Amino acid sequence: MHITDNKFFKPIAALLPLLIIFGNISIFNYSVGGVVLTSYRMLIPVLCVVLIWLYLKDKPQSGLKKKSDGKPALIIFCCVILFWIAYGIMTLIFFKYSVFRSGAKEIMILILAAMSVVCLWMLCRNGCWKELLIGIRIAVVITIIIGFAEIITGRHLATSRFSDMDYLRSIVALSDSKLEKIRWKKATGIFYNENDFTAFLAVFTPVFIHDINNNRKTIIRLLGCLALGAVFFLLLADDSFICVIAEMLGVIMCLVFNRARRSSYLFTGVTLAATRGLFAIISPSMLALELSLFDQLNNMDLGYGSLLHRLNTYSISFTETMRETKGFGFGAGSYINYFGQFVETHNTMANPHCYWIEIFAEYGVIVFLLFVAMLLFLYIRIIVYALSAERVKASMILAMGAAFAVACIAPSSYMMNTYHWIPIGMAVWLVDSVSKNKISKNNKERNNAIQRP
Repeated sequence: MHITDNKFFKPIAALLPLLIIFGNISIFNYSVGGVVLTSYRMLIPVLCVVLIWLYLKDKPQSGLKKKSDGKPALIIFCCVILFWIAYGIMTLIFFKYSVFRSGAKEIMILILAAMSVVCLWMLCRNGCWKELLIGIRIAVVITIIIGFAEIITGRHLATSRFSDMDYLRSIVALSDSKLEKIRWKKATGIFYNENDFTAFLAVFTPVFIHDINNNRKTIIRLLGCLALGAVFFLLLADDSFICVIAEMLGVIMCLVFNRARRSSYLFTGVTLAATRGLFAIISPSMLALELSLFDQLNNMDLGYGSLLHRLNTYSISFTETMRETKGFGFGAGSYINYFGQFVETHNTMANPHCYWIEIFAEYGVIVFLLFVAMLLFLYIRIIVYALSAERVKASMILAMGAAFAVACIAPSSYMMNTYHWIPIGMAVWLVDSVSKNKISKNNKERNNAIQRP
């Protein structure tokens, strides 16, 4: 039987994004061999095995010939990720700057990410796209609610840096009792800092543009605008200029590629303008976000500021990786171990603050180019083929991918995050579904040509 014939798997599809996004939060603090047993780490392997078993069990009755069941994207993805994992394990053994504990954790996350993509592919393939989308929206709405609660109350979850007394003592010379009374009016959600929080929101903003543009019910469109405005407000409140750019890019791409109606542009534009005006009224003491970039440029000329530190970090990471390792990388979990020496002497950051730099510096040119080539393959195929047949889904995936490409330079580390594999998994499925339909169409046309007298 098909996976979707069992009603049990529809709720599983809706819960999968929640598991991928929130499942790494430690609740019970149980560990095996130093690895904390979170729900994500325990349930994803089980779910992946069950779905693969059902797929293999169902395949003989699927009615699909092997030649017509094209899965090029999944095969390419699996080859790239397996090479990445194997290379990472090799670096743990042979590269002197690798740190076994953090490197092994990164490799474990890569293995779980591969399983997550396989699960997403299988569920989408069997008609659970809507349920997956519902799960993503629920996760984003929960994150938005937590963010506003933090801004209003000044209280944060245990995962936040504003709940980390060691971090707070390092930036504020106060006693523990006074630190506990301070209310930090920033939103971090389930993440460690503001950049991680806003990057997540920026990546998944396009799921609300889907409601604004593709639903004729006014109430649904207004709810989509409300969610879009809430995300934009939180990005402004956390002063995340990079993620604002990422969100705007995702919004524009989603509207343009989906050939949005004029009313959709109007709804979106009014929502963003109204949110910006509301933020200016509520927080008049805060600097306008559009001025912060100019402040950063001025500070860089004066020799300080986060923009200067970022650019120095990227430059040192690239040059040192090429000079010291000849492009092979320093090894899994090695970034802080090697580049920590440049924090004081070259005004760099202790973390890469860029997913691309993080991959390049730790795993080298080969893994970096393979990963980027795989992403380009997916998104080019989506642009060329999927936009004609699956425009709504394709535009959403492209928009999330574009937002991710920009937002990934905001967080201190993206390697340990898992949610960015959701749009990648959906892209893998969409490319495969288009390939399968294209092969079936070609076979049908070939058969018709043969049957003609």
